[in-house]
Amino acid sequence: MCINIDIHSLKLFNMTGKKKQDQIISDVKQNINWKELFHSKWVFPFALIVLMIIFLSLRMLSDPDTGFHLKTGKWIIENHSFPQKDTYTYTANNNNYIDLHWFFQIFTYFIYSLFGYIGLSLQVMFTSILLLFLLLKRNKLQNIPLKITCIVLLFGYLIIEPRLLLRPEIFSFLYIVIILIILDLYFHSHKNFLFFLPIIMLFWVNTHGLFILGIVLIGSYFISLWIKEKKIDKKFFIWSSLSLLICFFNPYFIKGILFPFELFTRFKSNNVFNQHILEFKSFGSVVKYDFTDYLFIFFSLLTFVLSLRYAKKKNIHDFIILFVFFYLAYISIRNIPLFVIVAIPIFSSSLYELFVRIKEKKWYLKMKFFRHMNFVFFILLPVALIFRIYTGAYYISNKSYSKFGVGIDKQQQPYSATTFLINNKLDGKIINSLGYGGWLAWNLPQPIFIDGRLEVMKEQLYMEVTDSWNGRLSKLIDKYKPKLIIYNYLKYYTWTTQLNKMPQWRIIYLDGEAVIFASSDYATNISALNMVNLPIQYDLPKDTSVELIKQILNISPLTKINNWTEGFYKKHDYSCDDLTNIASFCLQFKEYNLAEQFFLESIRKSKGKNNFVYYALADIYKKKGNQILFQICLSKINKNKKD
Repeated sequence: MCINIDIHSLKLFNMTGKKKQDQIISDVKQNINWKELFHSKWVFPFALIVLMIIFLSLRMLSDPDTGFHLKTGKWIIENHSFPQKDTYTYTANNNNYIDLHWFFQIFTYFIYSLFGYIGLSLQVMFTSILLLFLLLKRNKLQNIPLKITCIVLLFGYLIIEPRLLLRPEIFSFLYIVIILIILDLYFHSHKNFLFFLPIIMLFWVNTHGLFILGIVLIGSYFISLWIKEKKIDKKFFIWSSLSLLICFFNPYFIKGILFPFELFTRFKSNNVFNQHILEFKSFGSVVKYDFTDYLFIFFSLLTFVLSLRYAKKKNIHDFIILFVFFYLAYISIRNIPLFVIVAIPIFSSSLYELFVRIKEKKWYLKMKFFRHMNFVFFILLPVALIFRIYTGAYYISNKSYSKFGVGIDKQQQPYSATTFLINNKLDGKIINSLGYGGWLAWNLPQPIFIDGRLEVMKEQLYMEVTDSWNGRLSKLIDKYKPKLIIYNYLKYYTWTTQLNKMPQWRIIYLDGEAVIFASSDYATNISALNMVNLPIQYDLPKDTSVELIKQILNISPLTKINNWTEGFYKKHDYSCDDLTNIASFCLQFKEYNLAEQFFLESIRKSKGKNNFVYYALADIYKKKGNQILFQICLSKINKNKKD
């Protein structure tokens, strides 16, 4: 048995009043033996959930901030000091650089020095698993059964997985849970580990700007204790005060303390970063929800409904934390994991309250089959997710760029384009797209144009970039006089159409994500890319007859159910994405014949999975006046819509 329950208490449960029932529930909780619990049948689903989270956390490095975190870690070690001014760009080198991430950056660079990029992927995975067991520990302190913990952790991790990245905020997740464990131990059991709070805050303030949330957590428990005991707890007050004061021990003193308030301005709707960068947008502004969004809504609703239903079992700090962190999650999508992490134990305890109250209901006792199926479901679900994560189907269905694996994601980072620049010793002045800045700064010898340190770049420079999207790239070129332009042509597609009209610029490199243009007076030893040779480079079929085109266009894609089933065993072929991307570039460059060839090859290799390709081809055939092929594309589009 996992739970030792007095039979007499169970009989009393339906016979006594609410106060007596609450006391029985409390006794049941206290009688949970966690050693016995881990010998229960729910250990097996828990082990599978841990394995699923390992797969979910093992992902290739695609985050655009990876490069400048590594560069800064290396710079601090080599210079034995902390950055004060920007040194990576030629546009923002007079701007202050308040680097509260320095501890994370040194640690990350240390891991990279020992184990390379594979080690960095493993760093994310191990941090994620450590977070899992810290959350498990919090639930254990509240005597939540393993069954409830499995349910909440599984869905909780599916919500937070988009932020399981090589970023300092993943350390903030750890600090939050560690602080809450210390506060829970003191509040509920009077176990005094409060002396750890200033130590954690010292690490946190030198790791990430979210350290201010540690003060919020400590303050919420301080208020709760004050109300509970009707007096100020002197020990708690002393250690809380020290935790606040220790935050001044950062390389930037008062500027470091005020830094989070500068970051908070990004969440205002009139801020230019908020208007253009998805992760800063309010959850309320999301137009179309995906799977993770629906999970977050469901998780939040259940958390608040059950917490209010069993409000007498909650403490003041539970509600303060819930409302503060939910507010943060609502005003910015990137903050959603913060709410989920603090809410997991609160939700778990409320769910357990509900479970205990319905456990002896007659209708529940009759649902033996349902209870068995519940157990089976939490075995099958993580197993199914493991397969879909491995093949990439899970990420593709969520429209995520993440990929299972280790090392650099060469389809998201401009890895090959950067290698081309280095091998050809092209160290001229560059203009680059924002997302490429971190990787370029890490690898190239010359200063870059812009990167993702938005607090350093400032709004004015970013507005110059957004202005260039609207037909004013020449203005940017005239001001900064670059010799090279490297960018993600899928996101900065208007740059392509503008550069196509500038004869003084030529393409010298193109791959499935990045393009490099060079000015006519630079790198004259490197010939312009002859786009006509692209089909040969990518080994496209030489046969371009109308009959072959019709055959390719009429390829029957898999049905939705077959396509979904394939996601359990067949890895996604990302080379098809490269073909579609290059076709899109050719379309931007008005090379319609080349675009047609690449789109057709993409259909052939992917068996027509991407419906966007048919829209693009329909537009091409309409421009070329080929009504037969145009009508075939329209019929495929309509058929795919019905399917």
